[in-house]
Amino acid sequence: MMYRIKKVSTSSSILDKNKVQGSILPLSHIRQSCMLFPVFPSSVPAQWKADNILDNASSFYINNWLSKYCYQTIY
Repeated sequence: MMYRIKKVSTSSSILDKNKVQGSILPLSHIRQSCMLFPVFPSSVPAQWKADNILDNASSFYINNWLSKYCYQTIY
């Protein structure tokens, strides 16, 4: 069982094209890294490449099976 996360986007005006919401976190708030992999549609778009997948995919799974520590802390 893996958790699924989704990008949240807003369009506050016609001029703003669906900006992705985000914030800057202090390093002291980061506990660990995590492995994400995209939720693949029935046919994978040709523009999805390793270097742009985080920008192009809208949903991801969090891999909590990466290590014993991840399994114990991401659930």
